[in-house]
Amino acid sequence: MRVLNIGCGKQLDIGTDWIDVVPRSPKVLKVDASRDRFPYKDGTFDTVYARGVLEFIPNPEHFFEECRRVLKRGGTLKLITPNATGIDTVLGHNSGYNNPKLGAHQPAYFIFTQPILRNWLVRYGFREIRMRYETGKLTEPTPKLVAQRYAIIAAGSVYRKLHSQIVCEAKK
Repeated sequence: MRVLNIGCGKQLDIGTDWIDVVPRSPKVLKVDASRDRFPYKDGTFDTVYARGVLEFIPNPEHFFEECRRVLKRGGTLKLITPNATGIDTVLGHNSGYNNPKLGAHQPAYFIFTQPILRNWLVRYGFREIRMRYETGKLTEPTPKLVAQRYAIIAAGSVYRKLHSQIVCEAKK
């Protein structure tokens, strides 16, 4: 089974193939998922996986077209992206991040709700769309963020739309 991990960073435990705008391993191909054609033939992958990538793509049309192109018929697109109704987005934690290798601050362009993400997927021909909310891992576990994460988990247990991210799977 072939799995393409888009924007993998250092996470080479998921996937058989990896692309990133800033490769951190010789196994990773340098590809800007917002504008470059993915260097694979049509229908190559059983799964395309992208965690924490979609929000940094200024051109989601290209991203969805390329994901669909490289997926096999019946293949799965798995996305994990911040939730626009999540409490950490409301607290301002999803506006971007600093990356010296890319030249300072990388802004987030799109933070989705489940219905809006579903609209994009349907527009690009995906079907059997399943989504759920979850609270993600902290990338920088400062004491303040750790305390806020517990508040997010507690809030999410009462009102699930307050969880920090959307996990989505859709079929081609």
